[in-house]
Amino acid sequence: MLRSALVFVSSIVLVLAGCSRHRDGTTAGAASATSPIEEQQSSSGHDPCSLLEPKEVEAVLGAPLATPPFLASQGHPSSSGEGCGYRDAGFHTISVEVTWDGAPQIWKMYGSLQAAANQNAKGMLHLADGSDISGEWDEARVLNCCKFMALLGDQMVSVDVGETPAVSIAQAAQLADAALKRLKKPLSIDGNAGVQSARAFDTSHRPRHVDPCSLLTRGEAEAVLGPLTADPISNKDTCAYPRSPDGRIRTDVELKVMWSGGYSDLRQKTALGRSLAQGFVGANSYLSPQAAKGVQSILAGAAPKSSDAWELSGPTVAGGVSAVKNDVQVSLDGNSLKRVQAEQLLSQAMPRIQTAP
Repeated sequence: MLRSALVFVSSIVLVLAGCSRHRDGTTAGAASATSPIEEQQSSSGHDPCSLLEPKEVEAVLGAPLATPPFLASQGHPSSSGEGCGYRDAGFHTISVEVTWDGAPQIWKMYGSLQAAANQNAKGMLHLADGSDISGEWDEARVLNCCKFMALLGDQMVSVDVGETPAVSIAQAAQLADAALKRLKKPLSIDGNAGVQSARAFDTSHRPRHVDPCSLLTRGEAEAVLGPLTADPISNKDTCAYPRSPDGRIRTDVELKVMWSGGYSDLRQKTALGRSLAQGFVGANSYLSPQAAKGVQSILAGAAPKSSDAWELSGPTVAGGVSAVKNDVQVSLDGNSLKRVQAEQLLSQAMPRIQTAP
C-alpha cells in the first residue's frame, strides 16, 4: 500500500510541475498560455473594463483598488490587452475577460477541460464542494481552481480569482453575473486610461529583485539545519545551502524566489494537490485511515499557518513549503527538510523582501 502511494505521489510531482508556467515563459510561475478567449475575442472596440463598477470589485477584494481598472494581457497592463485587471495595493488581482460574439464555439473548446464543477439547469451551477450558485446565465462552469466562466447567448464572461487567496468561486460568480447584466449597456469606463497608472504602480511598488542568498545567511541556515559543507550558492533566483559531503546522498536545501505570479501558482498547485489526493484515496479504499491521511498530507500539504511573514502558504511539488506575500513566492525544498524547519527559515527570509522605494 505504501509503495503504491509513493509511486502515485511521484507521478503527481510531474503533473504539478507541468501545470503552471509563469507568464514570462519560465517554468517557475503560474502560467498560462494565451487562452482561446484571448485568441478569439472580437476587436470591435468593446472594453472589458466597462462591465463592473470598481466598488463592486473592491467589495469582493475587501480593499480599495490601487489603480483604476486597466486593460491587461495575461495579467500585465497593456493597451492592446483583451482583459481587464483590478488590483489592490497587495497585488491581489481579479482578471475579467469577455467574448463579445461567437462565444458558443469557444465554450465547446473548454468543455473537455471542465474540472471543478458540473453544468446544471439554466442559471444554476452545482459546485464540486456540494454548494449551488445561481445567476442570469445560460451555462456556467469552473475551470481549474479559480476561473468562473458564464455563457449568455452569443457572449461569455470569465472571472479569474487565482491571484486573490481569499476570494471564492462564489464571489467570482457574483462578479460574472453583474458583468453579464451590463453586456447590453456597458459603463463609461475606459480600461486603456488605467494602463499607465497600473504600470507606474507596478514599477514603484513591486518588490525589488535581490540575490536569493541575501534572504537567508549561512549562519541562520545552520542554526536550523545544522552545519553546511560550503557557503550558500546563488544561481539566478535560487540559493542552494550545501549539506552533502562527497559520496553521500544529496541533502542540500534550496530556496527559490518567484518575483511575481506567486499567489496564482501556489493556489493552483494547492487546489490540484487536494483534488488528486481526494481522488487517490477514494480509488484506494483499502488504505487505512492513517495511510490515507498520510497520502493526503503529502499531496495537499498541511493547513496554512497564520504568520506575520507571509499571507499564504502551501506545498511545493517536491514536498517542501512555499509562502507568498505581495505576490512574491519563496519556497524551500530538501530531501530531509522538515516542515517546521522550512517554516522557521521562511519566517526569517520573507521579511527581507522589500517593496521598491
